[in-house]
Amino acid sequence: MKTLKGPDKFQIIGFILSTLISVLLILRGQDTVSSVTLGLVLAILTQLFDIQLRNAEAEGKLLEASMLDARLFDDPKLLEQVKEIIEDYYTVQQGWFEHFKDIARDSLDVCQYNLHTLANGYIALPPYSPFAYASKGLRYAEKCACTVALGSMEYWRSAPGRKYMHANMRAIQRGVRITRIFVQYPDELRQHRDIISQMLQMGVSLYAVSPDEVPSELKRDMNILDKKILVHLELTNDGNIREDIITIDPVKVKRALDDFEKLKGFAVRIETMD
Repeated sequence: MKTLKGPDKFQIIGFILSTLISVLLILRGQDTVSSVTLGLVLAILTQLFDIQLRNAEAEGKLLEASMLDARLFDDPKLLEQVKEIIEDYYTVQQGWFEHFKDIARDSLDVCQYNLHTLANGYIALPPYSPFAYASKGLRYAEKCACTVALGSMEYWRSAPGRKYMHANMRAIQRGVRITRIFVQYPDELRQHRDIISQMLQMGVSLYAVSPDEVPSELKRDMNILDKKILVHLELTNDGNIREDIITIDPVKVKRALDDFEKLKGFAVRIETMD
């Protein structure tokens, strides 16, 4: 059951001031009726000003709510999902199991954080997430792909690696130019010469540089698609994927492109792999 809201601090201060002014005027010998009238007028003005402030606040909230309603009704699926989220959240919060309440609050925080990062052109995904974009992005690439490969060469023999290799081939067949820089020791590349030869036959432009010849700030496993999408893999010390980061922030993409060109300056072109 809702209770009526009592007077706020602004009203209380206004009434106190008007009362004090009336009392001071009376003590100074002013006409009692005039003093009380002046205090009453001040109290009324205070009340009217407070009402105006409350109306302005209410109008602002009403406008904000109407704008929100308009957006929701423009997207029926979003409207239905928001309604279900609200109903489910309050169902959990009205229950007795505190652990579920904590999970519900955390779920809202995670949802809000993910949407906020997406709105800012960025998302971090766990390894091999269904939303990973390296292979999928090549399917939508139109012009070019610049990639840096730091991970183990064994990756190319795994199921995800073979899938990615196939995505490379399909992209090249559509006319996409792929340039890849391997940051690997020469012995590692020679041990996997069949992989290198396959990429060369497909038409991938390959470069290689030894890890100890590259500044640490340039050692980033990444894919830059059409110079507007950056997929950056955070790797563990043993070369496995820790996190898959996707960004469309133009500043970060431009910085990655600059780093790619700097790295290529340290690398040598691979023409053949006999």
